[in-house]
Amino acid sequence: MAMITFKTKIKHGISKDYINVPMITSKHCDMGEFRKHSKFGKIANSVLFEHALRKHLMEIGVSNIIWLTRIPNGVTVIPGFLATVIIEV
Repeated sequence: MAMITFKTKIKHGISKDYINVPMITSKHCDMGEFRKHSKFGKIANSVLFEHALRKHLMEIGVSNIIWLTRIPNGVTVIPGFLATVIIEV
């Protein structure tokens, strides 16, 4: 299973806690698994990869912010000093 992983600080809003999602690039991805992936395998080494990845993230409900009260399916947040966020694709 292809995964995207990054670390970030949990922000505390007025009523909800949230995480800012950085601009996802290939450095956040397990590229070995993405090359085997049925959807991303053919474009994993091209310039189109990051655009297709951003489009897929928007389709599954991951935008610039992840509210911790409404974490999308396939997203895992492991709290800590820096929270580890794992997105399964």
